[in-house]
Amino acid sequence: MLTTIHIDGDWTARELADVLDSLEALAGYFVDGTIQRFGLQPPNVIAGDGQVTILPNDPMPGHLRIVRFNYASPGSFDLLGVAKIVEQLRLFLEFLIDLWTKRNDRQLDREERHLELAQRKLELIERIGNVQPNTIEFIENDASNSILAAVLERKITKVSSNSSDRD
Repeated sequence: MLTTIHIDGDWTARELADVLDSLEALAGYFVDGTIQRFGLQPPNVIAGDGQVTILPNDPMPGHLRIVRFNYASPGSFDLLGVAKIVEQLRLFLEFLIDLWTKRNDRQLDREERHLELAQRKLELIERIGNVQPNTIEFIENDASNSILAAVLERKITKVSSNSSDRD
């Protein structure tokens, strides 16, 4: 299944990478209930015979593929993945967008934005329990912060799904 995520505003490379990493972590969470983010796992260290070998971790399985990316303001990117996973991502993002667009438009400074994010996470945990109870652990984990912040700042503005022959 193909999902289009519509974006707007100015993005740094790190912000976009963090959101894509969080989306991949959320997809993995829907697959096996674990939350793994790229770069947050320590390397494997093998000690022996007075030597230490440092190896990178095994690559994490990819659950999503970017099949189209249009960086503009507004822009979008298309993610391809297993239909069930992509559908859960779409529902999660639609829920967040709907929740945040009902809020006021005031501009927040950096400290207020962090406080607002923490408050919204608590509110989201309360509200999502009835709609998508299996995502509460993901929201409680810091892996969700970049997605929540992008929605709160109206950088992710819309999400839509299309069936694809490449499922």
